[in-house]
This record gives sequence, structure tokens and C-alpha cells, in this order.
Amino acid sequence: MNNKILVDLRSLKDMNCGFGQFSYHLGKAIAKNNIAKNLTFMLPKTATDYFNNVPYELASKWKRRPAYSFIKYIFPQKKYDLWHSTEQFSKFFPFHNSTPMILTIHDLNFLREKNKKKITLYNNRLQRRVDRAAVITTISNFVATEIKDKLDLKGKEVRVIYNGLNVSDSPPKKPMFSQVNKDFLFTIGQVVPKKNFHVLLDFLEKTPYNLVIAGQNSSSYAQFIKKTIADNQLNTRVIIPGVVDEAEKKWLYQNCTAFVFPSLTEGFGLPVIEAMHYGKPVFMSNSTSLPEVGGGVGFYWDNYKPEHMLEILEQGLKHYSDKPDFKKDLVSHSKKFSWNSAAQEYLKLYDEILGGL
Repeated sequence: MNNKILVDLRSLKDMNCGFGQFSYHLGKAIAKNNIAKNLTFMLPKTATDYFNNVPYELASKWKRRPAYSFIKYIFPQKKYDLWHSTEQFSKFFPFHNSTPMILTIHDLNFLREKNKKKITLYNNRLQRRVDRAAVITTISNFVATEIKDKLDLKGKEVRVIYNGLNVSDSPPKKPMFSQVNKDFLFTIGQVVPKKNFHVLLDFLEKTPYNLVIAGQNSSSYAQFIKKTIADNQLNTRVIIPGVVDEAEKKWLYQNCTAFVFPSLTEGFGLPVIEAMHYGKPVFMSNSTSLPEVGGGVGFYWDNYKPEHMLEILEQGLKHYSDKPDFKKDLVSHSKKFSWNSAAQEYLKLYDEILGGL
């Protein structure tokens, strides 16, 4: 029997966020590693040409709850034997209540980002999806522990499947901005409060380096950072270029002195292993999932006082310089995280669930 499986990759609507990157790379790896499964991807209109060898279904608004609760009786819908929801707050569910669903939860960052009222709201929304799911997957042991602590699993399994490493095939391309003509520190991510990028500015003044903060920068927090840069006359040392393409990102990783990541809350932290892949020392927050992902080859800030951050940076750079094999250790650590391995684990899980029907 050729069971029909739907994988919801609707997050591809925004390729500049973590969910979009997860959907793209996992989708590619699942398509590559799939041999005989009858897969369908649910895609936004903008992503219909990403996976040429996998049939797709459009993520139309009318397919969301509650609309389909009556539409499905008027227009019978395709019956899937398994549904994988890769976005934890997706509004798309299987049309048939008997269809088992895998729910991937990426983080519970709202516990640290939102006020008490919104925490309750988000928690209740997520609980409803957990209630519908047969199995929960997540991307780090840190998140798995939070899920078990904050949600009622009713005995359901929580399986950790690590994200993989994103490596672009594009040749590196030097960006046009002048700040990279001198030794520089690099960081990347949406410029939003949880990324905590503003702490890098006071710290930077104590170093000889320039700084590149790449990523979407349309938020009010990004405007605050830009104003702080101007007020402190750091315009010649700090650049916030917005989104960089894959070739520019590769060049920035390859040519930075170090990668810095003071994020307050992460479910995983893909940029950490991306930087390590290029043999670069990584300095990051000692919180949430980051110590798990960075492991013994990362350097960690216990607080964000400029003096402490500088001390850790200097110690880490000295260690990096004094230990010729440390670069190999960084690259080796990054290779522990593979999208092919992640895809194989998900495909195995699909078989386990379908085998139990």
C-alpha cells in the first residue's frame, strides 16, 4: 500500500526567516532521500518551483480551519495517511480527523518574549496543536525539555531531530560596503529585540574591529540600533546592510575575524554552525539552546557587560590563534549537523507511524 504523506512547507513564504530556511533545506533533503514514499508538499505560490520532483498542493486560505470544516463535506478532499506540520502555529490541519499528524515545534521563545497575557494565549494555541498531534518533534534537547515542562503531552513522544547545516554552492562574493575592508566581526539574523544586537555596540568600542549586522532590518528595534550607531559616531565601523544574498553571506563568514551571536533566546541557532563550518571562532550567549549547539568549541558570554564580552573575545581569539587544530575542531563539530540525516530521521518516523496504523 502506497501511503499518501503531506508535508506542510508553507513557511517558504518568507525565506529570510528561520522557519523558511528550515522548510527549504528540510524539503530539499526529504525530496533527495525519498525513494518510494508518496509525498506531497504543501507550498505557497512563491515556492512552487523549488521541488521539481515532488507534487505539491497550494496552501490556499480556504483550506485552513474553520473554513474547511464545512467545505470538505461539499467538495471531498484528498485523504492523506500522514500529515507533517513543520510550523508550530500553522493554521492548516488534515481534512480528516483520523489522519495522524506530526507537529514540529521549533521553540517556546514566546515564554521570554511576550507578556503574561500573550504567553497564555500562545501557550493555549500551541496546546491545541499538541492535542491534535500524534508525535511531537523538535530541534534541540533544550526545547524538548521546555515542551515537557510547559505543555500537556498526554503521554505523547517528543523526538529531537537536529537541524542541518546550510552550505551554499554559490561562489563567495565580497559585499560593496567599506566596513569589510578592515578586520570585522560578523553576525546575522532578523534585527529584532530577541537577537540582542545592541549589546555589541558598547562592546565594539572597546575593540579594534568593525561590525557587520546582516538581516532584515525594518523593525523599530533596527531603527533604534541605527540611531545608536549615529549617536555614538560608529557609522564608519558598523554596517546594517539588510538581507545579504547567499554569495555575500558566504564571503562574510569566510572573511570575518569572528562570528558574534548575543541572542537571548533560540530554539537552535543555525548561524552558529554555519560560522563553524567555515572554521571561524563563535562567541555567543550562554543561554537557551546555544550551549547545546555550540558545544565545547563555542565561546560563551555569561552577561553582556562590555568588559566581560571583551574578556571572552580576547581569550577566545588567543585560544584560536594558539591552537592550530582548533579550526579543524570547529569544522568537525559543524559536520555533526546534516539535513540529510535530519531528512532520514523524519522519513524513518513517517514509516514508524504508518507502520502502526
